[in-house]
Amino acid sequence: MNGTPGLLPLLVIAPRAGLATLGIARPGAGRSSVSLVCEDLPRGDRAATAAITAELARLGRAGLLGLGPGSSLALLAACTSSSVVACALVGGALVLERLSAERPSQPLELALNLGCPLFVFHGMADPEFPPAHVAFARAKLDQFARDATFESVEDAGAGWCDPAHPGYRPESAGRAVERALAALATAAEQEP
Repeated sequence: MNGTPGLLPLLVIAPRAGLATLGIARPGAGRSSVSLVCEDLPRGDRAATAAITAELARLGRAGLLGLGPGSSLALLAACTSSSVVACALVGGALVLERLSAERPSQPLELALNLGCPLFVFHGMADPEFPPAHVAFARAKLDQFARDATFESVEDAGAGWCDPAHPGYRPESAGRAVERALAALATAAEQEP
């Protein structure tokens, strides 16, 4: 724990700058439940995952919040670490149209190994995670009895939660982040 009773350390994974815009402060800057922010992660899933795994080991138990491009890294870490109490994804996709050397696995396949609650906040008009993919992901996670909650964000298209993207929607992203933080806090309270 981070020294404050009842507060679970929170690992925020956002490979791009702009977290202050989304209402997430750095440690010591007003939000005591945020213990670490990973913005400058190494390129490539393996190196980034190794860095995240090391931080999770240092923290002990933690909640994960993945933002935009950091969502798949947060999911990967949640699926491979028993230290994660709950994982929230704001933006990002669980089903990818194309795999690559940098992204060799479908995030949904990884989620089938998940051992903690998952909260997914997705844009209703996001072409990266369209409604058909959302429905498919929900059905698969239900089929494998995974604790997953999906929440649609209206007026949210491509890049809706990424301050560096022209489609950024600060109000929608901010609300989704606040709901994600609340979901993580509730999951931490319910942990035995």
